[in-house]
Amino acid sequence: HTKYVDESGAWYVLDNAGIIMPPVTDAVATGLFRFELYLSEEPDRAILQKALAETANRFPYFNVHLKRGFFWYYLEQCRSAPPLEDDSTSPSQGYDINKKGLRMFRLRVQGKRISAEFSHALTDGSGAMAFMKTLLALYCRGKGYAPNIFAENLETYGILNPETPPSAAEYEDAYQRH
Repeated sequence: HTKYVDESGAWYVLDNAGIIMPPVTDAVATGLFRFELYLSEEPDRAILQKALAETANRFPYFNVHLKRGFFWYYLEQCRSAPPLEDDSTSPSQGYDINKKGLRMFRLRVQGKRISAEFSHALTDGSGAMAFMKTLLALYCRGKGYAPNIFAENLETYGILNPETPPSAAEYEDAYQRH
């Protein structure tokens, strides 16, 4: 269990794998990993931004920034949707998760490529892949390619329905259980 809610809103405890990352990362040793999607055409940024906002709403534990407690770090919910960024020639660089208010991931666009860079303090590859698949499904729905894509249960493929709330298992620190 990593989610807590108090008078300031939702916040999350870093899991056992994530707690090591904040003290050992900076703008050069970012601890980011990257996923890239290549489309057949340049993405429509307005539709992609809407899909990103919907995806961040479905994955509230991803739309967070790092906060420092007295003895530990924790993740606090961001109150706005994450922005799209232009990609750069230096992937996974110049992004220090310790900077106040900076999200633990970023979505970047360059030509036909959509890239997402995630902090290892936030998730592993499985969580990032579910995020990216859901983002792509929402983008395709927004483009009109698959208007009824969420009529089917796609969770077996790692695509989460934006209309369903996150399950308790999504907030679990599985390292504690295993």
